Amino acid sequence: MHRRAVLTTAVSGLGVLGAGCSAQTADTEPVVLDSVAVRNLDSQQHTVEVDVRRDGDPFVAETVSVAGRTDETPGRETVAAVVDGTDGEPAAYTLRTRFADEQEWMTTSVTNRLDTDCTSAEVRITESGALGTWMGSITDC
Repeated sequence: MHRRAVLTTAVSGLGVLGAGCSAQTADTEPVVLDSVAVRNLDSQQHTVEVDVRRDGDPFVAETVSVAGRTDETPGRETVAAVVDGTDGEPAAYTLRTRFADEQEWMTTSVTNRLDTDCTSAEVRITESGALGTWMGSITDC
């Protein structure tokens, strides 16, 4: 399997995904970030801006367009990788996300909810077209 396919499977198949649209806090815990992906569950294509900060500094900034989900669209085609692995060192990560046509950013601290080896973050466009952030805990990254 290619790493991106594994990324897709890992993020979508995690047993523990917690919805989080929480605002950034000053005491963001250091985590090992494995990946950041954008997943579209809506039937419409969306373009999302993702700005990943590491210890407060710019780390990755991407604008990605993700196809809408249909009966004919395989799940992998509705996911775009933004971060696919890091150096494995713990850091305080913050995600800033927004639809490309909006002005206001949604800010979320990346957290490790189960104290596992590393964390995966997913920016998710819901079936109703809303933007949210999900965290997944990974035991072997």
